[in-house]
Amino acid sequence: MNTISNCLNCAHELGDKPGNYCPNCGQETALHPPTVREFAHEFIGHYVALEGRLWKTLGLLFFKPAELTREYLAGRKRRYVLPLRLYLTASLLFFFIVKFAGISGTNTMNKEGRAALDSEIAQGVGDLRKGLSAIPDLKLPATDAIDCNKDTTACTKIKAYLARKYPGMTMEQVHEQIRHKLISLAPYAAFLLLPVFALLTRVLYWRRGMLYGEHLVYALHIHAFAFFALLLLNLLPEMLVQWLLWAMFIYFFIGLQRFFHGRWWLNVIRYFIIGTIYPLAMSGVILLSLFYAVFV
Repeated sequence: MNTISNCLNCAHELGDKPGNYCPNCGQETALHPPTVREFAHEFIGHYVALEGRLWKTLGLLFFKPAELTREYLAGRKRRYVLPLRLYLTASLLFFFIVKFAGISGTNTMNKEGRAALDSEIAQGVGDLRKGLSAIPDLKLPATDAIDCNKDTTACTKIKAYLARKYPGMTMEQVHEQIRHKLISLAPYAAFLLLPVFALLTRVLYWRRGMLYGEHLVYALHIHAFAFFALLLLNLLPEMLVQWLLWAMFIYFFIGLQRFFHGRWWLNVIRYFIIGTIYPLAMSGVILLSLFYAVFV
């Protein structure tokens, strides 16, 4: 173990007898290669231990709507995981599992319902193929999938673009590539929606006199809860999924009421306004992401 005369982080002079930590920035002064035991101790002590910040944070987030936001804005920040870190943890965990475990929400439908839906889709696709011969075969090369009736300039440009963008790929491979690209874009799209949600609540509650940053903290906590709840939806038995959806619906309203206060019937109106406008904003971001995935 080596000691140093100046902090390697901030270059502060430590003197002849440095303490264990730099008095200027707080970094350790005793240098040694990190061990597995130290990593495990730090992880268990700060995150997994029952008295750790993670469990306190999740306890408030799950069982006391908006209380975590109120605690943060009251200045009690060191007790809990910071809002941005909590949101990033929840969103990255969700999208990681979506990408590698294939969560698709199919648990919300029983086997009979899925079989009936598959049958209807197959019949609908068959009818479309009979009436519309222009529907491309997914096994065809992407350049041959577009059947142009005339040798127009636009058709030629589209085929040239497909050949350049997706060389040697079938339409099925193109669809799969676009799907993977959309999944990769999803965390960024979700993050871009945060300020939109905060702006929406800022407009609806403008008479509260809150700063936009306060609305943003509320948005971070609400979205973090949503990501954790969506993960739970895919782990629960099918018979409990509907109950969790209702619980989420109630949770969001209680959080709105507890954080912004006011008459409950006015908050019901605002709640439904948010529930109408915000999905439209989500649809717009999804369309932009799809456009980017296909053409960029």
